[in-house]
Amino acid sequence: MAFVLKNHLSFVLCIVQALFLEQPYICEGLDPFALFIDLFTKFLKQCSRPMTISGAVAERAKLKSYILLGCLVILIQALPAHWVWDSEGFFYKLGVVDFAGCSAVHMVGGIIGLIATVYLKPRRNRFNEDSVHQMSSPTNALLGTFLLWWGWFGINAGSVWGITSGRWRLGARAAVATIMSSIGGGATSIVISFVKTKKLQVNFLINGILSSIVSITALCAVSRPWHALIIGGVSSAFSISVLPLLDRFKVDDPVGIVPIHLTSSIWGMTAVGIFCEKDRYLVSRIKKMNEIWRNLFLPMF
Repeated sequence: MAFVLKNHLSFVLCIVQALFLEQPYICEGLDPFALFIDLFTKFLKQCSRPMTISGAVAERAKLKSYILLGCLVILIQALPAHWVWDSEGFFYKLGVVDFAGCSAVHMVGGIIGLIATVYLKPRRNRFNEDSVHQMSSPTNALLGTFLLWWGWFGINAGSVWGITSGRWRLGARAAVATIMSSIGGGATSIVISFVKTKKLQVNFLINGILSSIVSITALCAVSRPWHALIIGGVSSAFSISVLPLLDRFKVDDPVGIVPIHLTSSIWGMTAVGIFCEKDRYLVSRIKKMNEIWRNLFLPMF
């Protein structure tokens, strides 16, 4: 009940921020219709950060503390969002490609979620030797995964900001890349589950699917379908491999925020430099991004 209430509060906090901290939306004398899509998209992306944090601090944060944390998260997120997406942003000028929020949304949420859950320490009896950690409701977890899975098509494909001037091509490509990545992630999680435990583990499947669609958000509109399949599969493997590490270091992550959002977003941004293809709408930015990743990683080998 408290978890659901906090998610509802996240909506309220984010819409207040979008309406009253973004000057164009409340100024008189401006045509509001051209700003509606911008407002709605920003609202959806802003809501995801506090909700991500709510999963990381589940069963340990008081309501007042969560409200304060949610306000801080919204303000903190404004910085990386500006760096990545604004034409005057530091990373934007470097040519960083983040189509739908892999770094500016999910990486930020994953980092803050990790810090919050480490600070709050594990739940009572979570890592006792005689304690058995089980998913409270696999049915509800799978239902929530399904809703997120299909909602992601709207996030990725909708990030083209329209259908004119050839944008519909990017939207179609983003939708196909999203489904291919989730197929790769889901299939990989099934294989790993049967290899490790001889049966299908629900948490492996959920982590595999969600991590794969997080990782593809960075380049969903500028990658080939088989690229997305590989990206999703690798992301799923990375996400599942992080789960035992969290238990080893006694990091209590109730819903898998760290492997799904942080680990997958790091891989997703790395995959940009490996798989991102030139597109006449994004060609200059992609070229710069590939050069950045080459300069960063080639000297290491």
